[in-house]
Amino acid sequence: MYTGNKTGLCVILWGLTKVGEHFVPETLDFVVEFDLPDLAADKPGYLSMLTYDVNWDYNGIYVNDELIYNLTAYGTRQWGFDHFLIPGQFLKKGTNKFKVTSRNKSGGMDGNIDDITFRDAVLFYPVE
Repeated sequence: MYTGNKTGLCVILWGLTKVGEHFVPETLDFVVEFDLPDLAADKPGYLSMLTYDVNWDYNGIYVNDELIYNLTAYGTRQWGFDHFLIPGQFLKKGTNKFKVTSRNKSGGMDGNIDDITFRDAVLFYPVE
């Protein structure tokens, strides 16, 4: 019988969260910590999340202050499903930090900042 590799599941964020200049309070960066107590060292993880109203290509996903990818710009008033492979060197055993950034169409933090809604960030990761 094949048992496969052991996989952990971490719900980083459950429910709706918003970043952008038109939300109250205005927040350009959303940051939350999550714990991976049984992470297998130097193995990649797989992150998935739903996004809404992403218009530009410079809205970033960071893990432990490292840019992993930019959110996919699906367009105004549309839901999208983003999924990312997180290289093993960016995940660490113990406490990790997840960040979503909202930026303007040039990648800056001034002028017309993208207003993004996202939800349900889930990480699948290898365990020891």
